[in-house]
Amino acid sequence: MNRKINGDRLHGLDALRAIAMFLGVVLHAAIAYKVVAIPTWPHDSDSTNYCWDYLYAFIHSFRMPLFYLIAGFFCRMLFNKIGEQAFVQHRIKRIVIPFVCSVIILLPLTIFPFLLYKNLLNTNWDWSTSISLSGKQVLRWNGMAHFWFLYYLIFYYVAFIVFSRITRLPAFKAKTERITTVIRNNDRWNIYLMAGCIAIITVLLLLHKELLFGVDTGIIPNPVYLTFYGLFFFAGCLINIRPAYFDFIKRNAYALLVPGVIISGLSFYLEFLLAAPADEQWHRLLIKILFAVQCVLLVNGFLGLFLRLFVRDSAMWRYFSDASYWVYLLHLGIIAMLQIWLVNKPILSGVKFGIVLTTTTAICLITYHLLVRFTIIGKYLHGERKKSQ
Repeated sequence: MNRKINGDRLHGLDALRAIAMFLGVVLHAAIAYKVVAIPTWPHDSDSTNYCWDYLYAFIHSFRMPLFYLIAGFFCRMLFNKIGEQAFVQHRIKRIVIPFVCSVIILLPLTIFPFLLYKNLLNTNWDWSTSISLSGKQVLRWNGMAHFWFLYYLIFYYVAFIVFSRITRLPAFKAKTERITTVIRNNDRWNIYLMAGCIAIITVLLLLHKELLFGVDTGIIPNPVYLTFYGLFFFAGCLINIRPAYFDFIKRNAYALLVPGVIISGLSFYLEFLLAAPADEQWHRLLIKILFAVQCVLLVNGFLGLFLRLFVRDSAMWRYFSDASYWVYLLHLGIIAMLQIWLVNKPILSGVKFGIVLTTTTAICLITYHLLVRFTIIGKYLHGERKKSQ
């Protein structure tokens, strides 16, 4: 994909997309050491600390919204550049085929450690019996694990194509052009977009019992989750109409990012560390509003920060951007196995986290370079790369 606006490559988006993918490894590496356990996930109850709960909540609050916003931005850019037919072919190659292959090949390997952990608990850590049971259970449908993010992308691409066809109809074409002109030329639209996202997220949170939007790995998408992540995908499409939006968030990157970080600490304190007051309803409403503001500020703040910092080409960041797709596809099962191996070992949680993170990253990058980058797999994930690149 040609990531350029007005002839300037958006190096910050390349770097940020890579970071968003790699943060998935960080987030998943921390889950085993959270005080508040996640059902079905390995939980090392002897090595927990609230710092891991905060790290998880902080990353989770902006990472996938940021990823979908970038995906939506490039979706409209690519669609306008190469046309609908070529766009569909490109997305099938980059998204649909990797998704199908991942579900067939990588999903059983990813799910196995989680089944193993459940069976180890049920059999009092009888490894032989647990491995046998897990091997049988992995053959049935257990959800699509972290590959849900590709599954949702497919829905958004289909919706985008349908919407683009509707807006090109004679009855809607003139209205679409007027709206596009307003978005492109009205400076207040920058604030309108952020405020609108905050309002919609707050409403969605009121429909959702928990503070964080999780994932639903089933075949039928959760409508609240689909709407939440879709909000950022289509916000990215709108930002593509108005590239000046990037100038706005670059100028205000720290003004967005610093309050976002402060609010993240406040919302975490209110949610996990402060006992709920008698008036529970108002307490929950405040937390949900804070989270909505935090999410929008962090997404835009990090986007503006990376656009400011990454203004020149970097072979290293281009490499990591290419590798990030494979790293995210492969990492989850490795992390779970390492976390199971380290359960109850007399080591500090920070050391365990470091072992899990560095080992997983090393395995993913080595396999990427040896088995993916210059092979047919790499052609489907990011396009052909030559040995000199």
